[in-house]
Amino acid sequence: LKPSSFGQSQLSCVRCLRCSFVAMALEQPKKPVGGAYGIFMAEKRPEFTKQCAGQPTSAVAKLAGTEWQKLTAAQKGPYEKKFQ
Repeated sequence: LKPSSFGQSQLSCVRCLRCSFVAMALEQPKKPVGGAYGIFMAEKRPEFTKQCAGQPTSAVAKLAGTEWQKLTAAQKGPYEKKFQ
């Protein structure tokens, strides 16, 4: 096969550019999924699971959502700080 008109040097530059984006993404710290609510859910999941024993797993998420909504802004503050 003959090299295309695109050129081998240009192909390697495209690959290097793609690799550099991947490398940058791997170096950046990852934030927890779900934001402050995700951190709240991760910390409280064992408690919610005990309360919802014998119920479908969706019951845990519903309970967590209602408990999150009951929290005041001051009570949500520590979870928001951990997220940032």
